[in-house]
Amino acid sequence: PSPAPEPPLILVADDSLLEQRYVGRILEQTGGWRVAFARGGEEALALIAKSPPAVVLTDMNMPGMDGLALV
Repeated sequence: PSPAPEPPLILVADDSLLEQRYVGRILEQTGGWRVAFARGGEEALALIAKSPPAVVLTDMNMPGMDGLALV
């Protein structure tokens, strides 16, 4: 039998660690996916280049590259 496929990846981009933890906890409770975190737009782009996520949840107001520029 072939190995089970990896669950989808959700990338959470937010400069607030508190908000990252909050969103991460909600996602973990519902389960069924992997979660990665980025502290800003530039870091999110680097993670996307390494492993493209199925979904990106982003804060719109971040220093440097904001969520709108990331999208």
